[in-house]
Amino acid sequence: MQFHADLGFINTSGNTHVSTLNASDALIVWTSHANKISQDFGTTYGSVSNVVQTSLWTASLRDDYTFTPVVGVFARFGFDRNTFAGIEQRFEQGIGAALVPVNAGRNRLEVDLGASYVESRSTAGVELNYPAGRGAVIYRYTFAKDTYFQQSVDDLTDLNRVSNSLINSETDLVAPLSRHSAIKLGYQIRYSNDPPPGFKTTDRLLNTDLQFNF
Repeated sequence: MQFHADLGFINTSGNTHVSTLNASDALIVWTSHANKISQDFGTTYGSVSNVVQTSLWTASLRDDYTFTPVVGVFARFGFDRNTFAGIEQRFEQGIGAALVPVNAGRNRLEVDLGASYVESRSTAGVELNYPAGRGAVIYRYTFAKDTYFQQSVDDLTDLNRVSNSLINSETDLVAPLSRHSAIKLGYQIRYSNDPPPGFKTTDRLLNTDLQFNF
């Protein structure tokens, strides 16, 4: 079993009142040599003068089964809520194949291909349910033990209306401070090709967190 949690917090007072909280966790449990269950949760919550300006919540649960070191399958459940991007709630359930064409030395590359069903509701109360295709690429370069760079990009495209696509990019750089702690620098881009009316297509988040590993 592996567990890590990230935490970042900023609070100012005086001439300006700003509070920002970044928190996330990731739990991996190996139920056998070929099967693992992964759980993720994250939130970014910010306010200015006690008025909420940012409220992003994400969560996922995934089961991976590997047939060989290169080929595996997965089932995934995901949730996100981002009211400042017009999303009251969005659920995703899907299955797919996970391929690891490169896993040698300092480099690891994973490619996921699958299908999902998405159920979403906007802050205006508009519901949208659709089948979707999912694709993802995750690349990790390890500089030394527990020091690594990771880049991931995933795409979720509405199969009924391909102009409705969601693309998320996450760039992470992690360096250890001690046996159980590290510093993490992360940059996220969340892009919606067809956002709810009145909202922009792109959100960007830059986080610097302390990470705790067990």
